[in-house]
Amino acid sequence: MILVADSGATKTDWCLIDKKGERRAFTTIGLNPTYLVDGSVLDGEIACLAEDMRCADKVRKVFFYGAGCSDEENRQKIAKSTARHFVNADTEVFTDLFGACRACCGNADGIVGILGTGSNSCIYQGGDIVQNIPSAGYMLGDEGSGTYIGKQLLKKYLTRRMPSDIEAEFREFINNLSRGEILDIVYRQPSPNKFFASLTPFALNNGRNAFINTLLGDCMDDFFENQICLYDTELKDLYMVGSVASILEKELRECAAKHGFVLRKTLQKPIEGLAEFHAKKG
Repeated sequence: MILVADSGATKTDWCLIDKKGERRAFTTIGLNPTYLVDGSVLDGEIACLAEDMRCADKVRKVFFYGAGCSDEENRQKIAKSTARHFVNADTEVFTDLFGACRACCGNADGIVGILGTGSNSCIYQGGDIVQNIPSAGYMLGDEGSGTYIGKQLLKKYLTRRMPSDIEAEFREFINNLSRGEILDIVYRQPSPNKFFASLTPFALNNGRNAFINTLLGDCMDDFFENQICLYDTELKDLYMVGSVASILEKELRECAAKHGFVLRKTLQKPIEGLAEFHAKKG
């Protein structure tokens, strides 16, 4: 049996694949080892997962793709925990970006991007990431992401650059928070990125409005201009994963064409493509 995981900020999708290719899905909380300072939380989640499966001893390989897995120390945290509960399995740990590459491209070459709560991108060639513009995080980067869209939306609202009808709807959406309350959340409270991201559904659910449509288009342009267009490559095939990429596939496709790229595939959840990739490899 093979166990494949895709771990993001809030949840981890797991897929168990048996010798016949049949699959079972499981979900745990997000297992980013950077933020799970208390190792017992990570270990406890994997212990519960192994117990729920009722066949942990039959798993021979674990492939874990996750946020926060770019450095060796964090990869070892994951590997050691899985080794304790999947005692007959070897574990390989990779970044979520590499997971996006395998999920979308398999063994093909292409430009791969993530548009979810945050954003990232890379050039994938010969089965490996050969170029990557490091993410500057939600304060300085994450262009096109859910956090970024929410931040642009809020900026328009606070500077009174919203049409009156949308402004009224948005004010209701944020429960009539005052300007002072908003600034307190952004500048004094922890994790303002979560607040920004919580505003994104408003934009995504009002995409037919001309003002919102333009804002979303500008955010997609910012993603291309600050990430995709900066790569030194002749590749034009683009593959995208993430909730925002999936919802805004039409806008993303149009923006890609405008910048000279071709959107070949979008996946909302990388686990679908990753399960297919590893099922084929056996």
